[in-house]
Amino acid sequence: MSSFGTILPPLVRPTSVALQGKWLGGQGAGAWFVLSSEQGGLIRVKRYTPSGLLDSDGVFKHAAGPDLCLKTDFEIAYLSHCLEVNVMQKEERITFRLLEAIDISQD
Repeated sequence: MSSFGTILPPLVRPTSVALQGKWLGGQGAGAWFVLSSEQGGLIRVKRYTPSGLLDSDGVFKHAAGPDLCLKTDFEIAYLSHCLEVNVMQKEERITFRLLEAIDISQD
């Protein structure tokens, strides 16, 4: 059975993904995103596979829209990937762009 063209619904959050993890369903796949604040108004974004494996990690800078309040409900929006993350909060789009990738490779 093909999953082409099918948007995956939210999955059960794997234990490796923090409680505040947000699911973004995609066509035949999807990803978990965990956002946290960093010094200087930057945001750290960890992206996980549907099964909970860390896929990318980076520090992002605010690029467009109002400021994000991590204590207020928000959703991850399309297009979001390892270079750019879009968030919807209070019906406003907020965009972050990668400033620094964090190496996730294991020795």
